Amino acid sequence: MAAPAAVAVALQVALYAAAAWAVTAWARQTGWGGGQRVALAAGALLTYAWHAFLSRPVVDSTPALDLTSHVVLGLGAAALAAAAYRSARLRPRPVVSRT
Repeated sequence: MAAPAAVAVALQVALYAAAAWAVTAWARQTGWGGGQRVALAAGALLTYAWHAFLSRPVVDSTPALDLTSHVVLGLGAAALAAAAYRSARLRPRPVVSRT
């Protein structure tokens, strides 16, 4: 039995609000920096990429073209995440004074 659309929308909004609150709380903690931001962004990006394999195409296409586009998206997402990781590692961490 499916839930009414309003209940599903309300649940999704509540989950997004909880995730935003959690990320905001974590970001205020000591030690949160470029690595954590990259991990958060890469997780969202790669989740979007693998989810493409499970979704139906928006426009008519052949199965081969559909699979190829998903693989290219996934490889591009992985390359972007790797570049962001390298950039965050190469950037020096700011010195935090504890006085």
